[in-house]
Amino acid sequence: MKASFNCRNCGKCCSAFYAQINLTIGDLIRISNFLEKPASYILKNFVGINPFGDPENPTKFSYEMGINMPCLLRKNEKCSVYDARPLNCRLFPYWVLVQDFVFNKKEMIDASYKCMNNLGLKRGNLRKYSDYSKLVGNILIQEASLTDNILFKLNIKHSIDLSKNKNYQEIVSKYKNRKTNNNLKQLETEKIRLAKKIFGKLKDSDIKVIEDEAKKPFLLKIVENNTKRLNEAEDILV
Repeated sequence: MKASFNCRNCGKCCSAFYAQINLTIGDLIRISNFLEKPASYILKNFVGINPFGDPENPTKFSYEMGINMPCLLRKNEKCSVYDARPLNCRLFPYWVLVQDFVFNKKEMIDASYKCMNNLGLKRGNLRKYSDYSKLVGNILIQEASLTDNILFKLNIKHSIDLSKNKNYQEIVSKYKNRKTNNNLKQLETEKIRLAKKIFGKLKDSDIKVIEDEAKKPFLLKIVENNTKRLNEAEDILV
């Protein structure tokens, strides 16, 4: 058993379509700065408004900014923007490990991720992971709120209920008697694809609004401070 988590670069968390990755406006700015590309370039090539499932209602999805999966920022089997990777990527799998080992929420562990199989952690590492998750999690909450404020300025549908959709009913019927773990993941993938297709792509006018918001001095200052805190957080894991 290992005493600490080590990524094996399998890329499953970067490629599994059902493993959607939220993106904050801070993430967008950090990636933009890292690649030395405008936010519009990131939005057109790697990011979109994607559907995220409601854990309490399998037919409902909310539309949020997120990485288009599989993530095209993954190159040569590694993240090409690792130092500027999204907050959700930073948290995985540390917050999951804390939930499992500290709060005994075994259902949080996805056995198909080999990096987390048979992983035993020392108390010192758990403390590190807990402190890291809290720090990054607090930044995520703050930046997610700022992101929501920006997205609500766009004239887009912010949520959808697929329950009455004909295509959704066909998808559910196909998997009605096929409830293995892999089939359930495939069902979730097809639901996400359908919700994504219904929304379509960001308009150029929407991209301009997001990019203009990302240039506002007060927001840039917040993100600058948060980026410093994230750099300090990385030292926790050393």
